[in-house]
Amino acid sequence: MLIKNIIHKFYSSILNFTTYTGFKLTNEDARAVLIFVFVLLFNVGTILGLFGFKISELNKFILVITFLGIFYFSYRFFSNNKRKMEILQMYRGLELKNKIVLNILSIAYVIMSTILFLKFHE
Repeated sequence: MLIKNIIHKFYSSILNFTTYTGFKLTNEDARAVLIFVFVLLFNVGTILGLFGFKISELNKFILVITFLGIFYFSYRFFSNNKRKMEILQMYRGLELKNKIVLNILSIAYVIMSTILFLKFHE
């Protein structure tokens, strides 16, 4: 339950960011899921780097298929209207101070995931 709550809060922060920066020009669900999947794959790549695997040595076709599969299932999961409304209501129910802290932590997590991934695979 704790992991689900953390994932929903992180995704709600990303969704809020993409909603207010996209000016409704594109599908904010797809952009939020894209960021979510990149961060997830950066974390997996960092963990693989800890075990000595190099992402650049893996088959590119497998990497692309993995990305597309995770994106597809994540998009189907998060774009479910009931789940999306639940996540948005949870975010709207937070106090302003908690929203600010959540957004700062989410941005820091995205940046640190990227830095750690690049550090292990340079």
